[in-house]
Amino acid sequence: GGGRGGPQPIYEGSVNSDAKFAVSAQDADPARMPGERFAWDDCGGVGASKTERMRTIAAKIKGWAKPLPFVRHAAQDCGSKTTGTEPGPGKQINYPGPEIPAAARAGLEKAEATLAKYPAAAK
Repeated sequence: GGGRGGPQPIYEGSVNSDAKFAVSAQDADPARMPGERFAWDDCGGVGASKTERMRTIAAKIKGWAKPLPFVRHAAQDCGSKTTGTEPGPGKQINYPGPEIPAAARAGLEKAEATLAKYPAAAK
């Protein structure tokens, strides 16, 4: 089609973006099952077809853990690496999950407010 921007480019091949996503270590829901296929897997996984948004929609429908952008952490290697020179993460799980820093901040704010309201007794 001609469209406003001319014909669409033809892309041959595929892009594996699975390594760009993980789940939170604190999420009780299961991650996407290995081998689970969706329409965007058949489209080569390019463009908007394999974005975090599409993965989030699929996770909500299937009841899986919310996909998060993958962040490398040494805890991902615990129990799966033996020599220390093996490449790649052992698990696609983010440590700590985004819930932990948020809970820590909330706890510190509560402690600060409590100490302001009820100051510690001087000795």
